[in-house]
Amino acid sequence: MRNLLFLPILFFALAPLGKGSAFTTTVFQNEVQIIRNLIFGSEGGEKQLLDLYLPTTEEALRPAIVFIHGGGWSGGDKGGWAKQAEEMAKLGYVAISINYRLAPKHKYPAAVIDSQGAVRWLKINSEKYRIDPERIGSMGDSAGGHLAAMLGVRETYPNSAPKDAFSSKVNCVVDYYGRMDLVLSGGAHDYRPDFIGKSLPEGETLYREASPITYVSKTSAPFLIVQGARDPQVEPAQSYKMIEALDRAGVEATLIVISKQGHGFSGVYSDEAWSAAKGFFSQRLMSKKH
Repeated sequence: MRNLLFLPILFFALAPLGKGSAFTTTVFQNEVQIIRNLIFGSEGGEKQLLDLYLPTTEEALRPAIVFIHGGGWSGGDKGGWAKQAEEMAKLGYVAISINYRLAPKHKYPAAVIDSQGAVRWLKINSEKYRIDPERIGSMGDSAGGHLAAMLGVRETYPNSAPKDAFSSKVNCVVDYYGRMDLVLSGGAHDYRPDFIGKSLPEGETLYREASPITYVSKTSAPFLIVQGARDPQVEPAQSYKMIEALDRAGVEATLIVISKQGHGFSGVYSDEAWSAAKGFFSQRLMSKKH
């Protein structure tokens, strides 16, 4: 079913990760335990790090959310979602915000493999952190929205994990203006060649392989897509096309188009988008407590 809406003092501990690397830090802040710079992978000769946000309340099993930063697949940092991750932990979710290998040094599928590895890390550590592995969502903006969407439509990238590994699919997705079809126009600044390693038309096969819309099926996760109507970087056609594909597949999906916003939201529009995301996660994850 498709829905379209149009809206105008700290304690810490340090532990070394290894020579030449950052430190793991643990902080108790605003009723949330924050553990920064945990290693969740070591693909491509690099350590993939995440920040973990834990509720301090005692719950049997908690839902979890994976936050993924944007930046054209070539920049950004896990700290970009810190405020939202902390807020969700206060509401009873386990939240992680992840880093992933960046282009142009690391081309597709590196970022996808790292994002999928973060989901498997949550499932592997579900008992330790009291996570319900059947209630995991993903959220990201721009390039992070693209990666969050991949987690909702595609199973683990071939040969990137053991055959008996946990599934890397999530149970629901919030996408802020992510690119759903990489074959469509590249926007004001085209980051795709650095991400894929080829330009069009030469790289069309890889562009399609790297597009979330390619994998939409009846088994895809429910989606909330939030898009700025004036976005010059990821044009609204990306979100319209994805919502139509999800609708055809019979997947529940909602598209919110914010009329006065571009590539990113500010002020009251940002608050409205975030409120919609929290409501979506509450309905999809928190309402299914065991």
